[in-house]
Formats: sequence, structure tokens, C-alpha cells
Amino acid sequence: MGRTKEVPLEEARKLVLEYLKKRQECMTNDITRDLELDRVLVLKALDKLEKEEEIEVLMGKVITL
Repeated sequence: MGRTKEVPLEEARKLVLEYLKKRQECMTNDITRDLELDRVLVLKALDKLEKEEEIEVLMGKVITL
């Protein structure tokens, strides 16, 4: 894997949410690859969004609510 962008968690959260609003449904690997973000950062952003009830994550598939 190539280099990933280093951004704060809140910025990653915004980027991920924007990405998901355009797609409605995708896999976590799609987000990591397309946004060039670190996998752990993406997972933290997804966890935050899920707690905020913006998304649902089921077995690696992410769905916007």
C-alpha cells in the first residue's frame, strides 16, 4: 500500500461522511483506498459516525442512514 494522508480524526470523520453520502454503501477497504487514509483512522472515524447514528457498519460494509 502507498503512503496515506495524515489528518486529524475530526477531518477524517468529515471526509468519510462526505464520501459515504455520495455512495450510500461501500466496504471499509473502499474508503481507505479511495481517500488514501490509514485503515485505523478510517475505523475510528467510522466508529464515531456509528455512535452518532450517521451510519451502520455490518461485517465491513458501511451503510449511510
